[in-house]
Amino acid sequence: MRIEDLVEEVRRLDVDGIRSLLDEAEEVLREEWTGGVVRGVEGRSAVIIGDVHGDFATLTEILRREDVCRLLEGDGRLVFLGDIVDRGEGQVESINLVLKLKTLFREKVVFIRGNHEPPPQLPPYPHDFPYVLKLRYGADGERLYQRYFRIFQLLPHAATTANRIFLVHGGLPAGEYTLDDLVNPDIRVLEDLLWSDPFEGRGCYPSYRGAGHQFGYDITEGFLRRNGLVMVVRGHEPCEGFKVNHEYRVLTLFSRTGPPYFNGAAGYLTIPLSSELRPIDAIKNVKLVYGSGG
Repeated sequence: MRIEDLVEEVRRLDVDGIRSLLDEAEEVLREEWTGGVVRGVEGRSAVIIGDVHGDFATLTEILRREDVCRLLEGDGRLVFLGDIVDRGEGQVESINLVLKLKTLFREKVVFIRGNHEPPPQLPPYPHDFPYVLKLRYGADGERLYQRYFRIFQLLPHAATTANRIFLVHGGLPAGEYTLDDLVNPDIRVLEDLLWSDPFEGRGCYPSYRGAGHQFGYDITEGFLRRNGLVMVVRGHEPCEGFKVNHEYRVLTLFSRTGPPYFNGAAGYLTIPLSSELRPIDAIKNVKLVYGSGG
């Protein structure tokens, strides 16, 4: 199997084909549901991808470069950190490709929800995915969005790897939280996981986004220590592929290029899962893709 073949299959999907894909994806996600936290992702290695936001060209280039089908046919893993939809022209194809990989490779693909795969109480803005579906598929598009939205509610909101990395879209909740507290969390904690951002200070402050908060080094250090973890890998913030905070303990990945962010580089991470990894060594494994996006 080649990623190029899956890309072409996804591009050719009509409404009935999308419905069938969503049926299968929903079944897989319901079977795997464990309260929203996937623990101890293990295998030989993993590719971790941040925000895509409909940049289908960059997404497929990353998957092609890493020969992801061969990776997953072996003992590899693939992790998405959320925000697959909204903004980009290829958002329908992007989400369908991610779900296709999920249905084919099941637990080897971890699809963490972002704030643009929202719960009903936390709608993002802009959220143009439903309008794109309606423009493309008419009344069928409205019904398809309800199916996608149902799938969003089945996505995990956090994961850990066997070598003690915490994976999340946004950030960390402020307080004495453990991983157990993140299972079936209340909406306030879920908001923090989906919306929050790190800043180079201490404490916790309201976010300029109007949701979530900004969390400082002490929040990160306390969360990692309580849970026996070594670092956080997240998405959510536009940047030139990646950025680091909190003395290398927080790594942000942004895996799309072009408008509306006009960044020139998309970043993703390849790491071993079978051995301990220092944060500085993980960051050295960030790879960049340059392009115009879209």
